[in-house]
Amino acid sequence: HRAQRLRDAPASQRWLVLVLPPLMVLMMLGVTGLYWYRAHNESLDKRLRNFHAAAEQIAYNLRDRMSTYEVMLRGVQGYVDGSERIERGEFQSYVGALQMQQTRPGLQGISLVMFVQGSGLAAHLADIRGRGFSGYTVHPPGERAQYAPITHIEPLEGRNLEALGLDALTLPPAREALERARDTGRLALSG
Repeated sequence: HRAQRLRDAPASQRWLVLVLPPLMVLMMLGVTGLYWYRAHNESLDKRLRNFHAAAEQIAYNLRDRMSTYEVMLRGVQGYVDGSERIERGEFQSYVGALQMQQTRPGLQGISLVMFVQGSGLAAHLADIRGRGFSGYTVHPPGERAQYAPITHIEPLEGRNLEALGLDALTLPPAREALERARDTGRLALSG
């Protein structure tokens, strides 16, 4: 009956019955697409804002951590400048008082590097060995015009024990930072 009524209906009504439902479907799909596009863009904007906020927080935390390290290093520099001879026990007490394990977890250690001319290596080895480190040696081995071994490191345990005696001048990034610090008298970071 319905098909018969549609054939008998005037052409203007037939047009509405045939065209209006697909037109409504297209219109509803268009509205749904617009809402989806808007929601997608809002979600993307929210994720970008969250990403930028997280990046800013990370950058702030890094600046704060580096600032703290700078203060620690300035303290160590003052300690070294005010001392005639750095004894291990004194250095251990000083670094222990910084409470770096509690205030800056993840910091592996604080070390002192001493510039030693190649001609003074034997005297340097005798000095450090005389302080109770009988197995102390500068590594990697080899003759060089200048050395910069790690002479003190705290805490003196775990991987830090392996670093004792390491010639920092043999590590290109450390060499560049050490030379920059030596030449400018300012703190310098390696890459």
